[in-house]
Amino acid sequence: MKDASYLTVVNDGIQTIPVNEEFIYNIKSNQAADLGAMTLFMGYDANLFEIVSVNTSLEGMKYVIADGKIAIAWSDTKPLSVKNDDPVISLTMKAKELVSTPTQIFSIIPGSEFANPKATRLDNFGIKLADVLTPNGVKEFSMFNYPNPFKNSTNIVYTLPESGKVRLVLTNIYGQIIRVLVDEMQDAGSYTVTVNNVEETLHREFTCIRSKSTALPIPM
Repeated sequence: MKDASYLTVVNDGIQTIPVNEEFIYNIKSNQAADLGAMTLFMGYDANLFEIVSVNTSLEGMKYVIADGKIAIAWSDTKPLSVKNDDPVISLTMKAKELVSTPTQIFSIIPGSEFANPKATRLDNFGIKLADVLTPNGVKEFSMFNYPNPFKNSTNIVYTLPESGKVRLVLTNIYGQIIRVLVDEMQDAGSYTVTVNNVEETLHREFTCIRSKSTALPIPM
């Protein structure tokens, strides 16, 4: 096995998953490319997650799952054209226990790489991996945003331990409402709101969310 990985991993937000039920986990491309081969080695906590199957329409793909690791290999002279956000590999999985905080399932093991149809390695080819969270494993209301700090766009992720009326607002340092992002009833679970076109000001801005009697500000 090679000593290095030639992949760039990008966080793909948070995916809400059930416990002890099958769910689909997609590993996505972070860029447009014509692929001719892939070798992907990943580790995971086998006490917490189970890989049920690898779902693929790619002819000749081979994989081995054992001891908390999965190895995937594929090559073809006919290119696989992918765009940003296209699934490259789709897995059917199970969470064996509650996941109460956003958790990345896989770690990339050295030796992983993608290549074009001419077998030339694509250095720093990007893949997207989402964190996972089981909503019924969350006992407290929580919220954070990424990236932080940011320029004009950020993602606000919040988790509700129970259903209720949610009001998510963007305010300035004086508490004046700049924008109402959410104002509705929502079920328990994890939610992501993307905020674009946030103009820079002389004062730092804050986000505040209310669920029933709970109010939580976060500095951005």
